[in-house]
Amino acid sequence: MTSEKPKACGAVKHGRVDLACELPESHLDDPESWHESTFTDQQEITYPGARHSVTTTERVRWEQVDHAAEAVRALMRDRRRS
Repeated sequence: MTSEKPKACGAVKHGRVDLACELPESHLDDPESWHESTFTDQQEITYPGARHSVTTTERVRWEQVDHAAEAVRALMRDRRRS
């Protein structure tokens, strides 16, 4: 018996680091649900007399966006500036 993992949503959040939503696609059925992803950064810092290994893990949540509505808002904003 194989247990298939549900397909991840994959919605992208662009920023200093681009993230993809790790939740199952089914979370999109709830308009109040937010996207979620985990980001882990590791740094090795060395200077005379010390070495540090720093690992930072962030859990990132962001709102679902209606991309069509956002595109229309951007067009209207740009039109007003002209």
